[in-house]
Amino acid sequence: MLGESVLSIILNPVEDDWIYYCSFFTALVIAQVIQLTHYSSEEFDPSNHALSRDVLAGRLWLELMAVFSIALNALGAGLQLLLTR
Repeated sequence: MLGESVLSIILNPVEDDWIYYCSFFTALVIAQVIQLTHYSSEEFDPSNHALSRDVLAGRLWLELMAVFSIALNALGAGLQLLLTR
């Protein structure tokens, strides 16, 4: 999911301007912080995961992952717009 945001940042045409480079590295830092936040709060033990705890918790986790995916796509589009302006 996060790869699309990073790819949209990297695949922009490069301009030789210091503002572009500041925006580029800021966009990469934002994507990296979101990735670290997501993976640091992720449960890796199958017995403690929301999908195995309760049906309602699993359903909520599934729905929130869809929202998270949409938010990451919006972030990638927003960062790409930041770099093209």
